[in-house]
Amino acid sequence: MIVKTNEGERTIPRAGISDIDHPGNVLAVAGLPFIALGVANLLGVWNCGDGEPSHTFCMSSALGVLTVSVGALMTVWGGTTWERSHRAAAGTGEP
Repeated sequence: MIVKTNEGERTIPRAGISDIDHPGNVLAVAGLPFIALGVANLLGVWNCGDGEPSHTFCMSSALGVLTVSVGALMTVWGGTTWERSHRAAAGTGEP
């Protein structure tokens, strides 16, 4: 496997690699709370027009749709990035 360093490129044999921190897993997981927050909003958890005098937290339905969309994009993008990196490291995908 060829890696880039500050001094240039360096070759490391696959047998010498014990663990790889693949990119994308944090982004994929970070998108899940956004999806949950948006879905909860769309289900009416924070309904602002229910006659209550005060709410601690209030979201419009449009913001709920936006939150779900951003969360889904983060999760899919992160998962795809992780999958491509994982396949490339295994030697079964594109480098």
